[in-house]
Amino acid sequence: MDKKSSVDPSLVPYLRQADATFQNGFDDDQMRTLFIDNVFEEIKGYEIKLSVMKSSSFIIEQFVEAASASTTLQLIKVGHTIRDIFVATLH
Repeated sequence: MDKKSSVDPSLVPYLRQADATFQNGFDDDQMRTLFIDNVFEEIKGYEIKLSVMKSSSFIIEQFVEAASASTTLQLIKVGHTIRDIFVATLH
């Protein structure tokens, strides 16, 4: 599947399940951080599309807020600029 043109249809249900797990909480911050890091690894390449989709944007937003510094840095390094997000919304 072309990551630039579409989102794997299994990712939205995956994010909803991840959100349910996230909402249930974790025993400690280390477990929460590991969970969030794994979610971002799973959706790698689809971050922009998922962040502008109505069905998943709020989940991505809360995961970004809870992400570790290293995960946040990786997201920044991917090169997603506001222009990239704008262009993604046009497609």
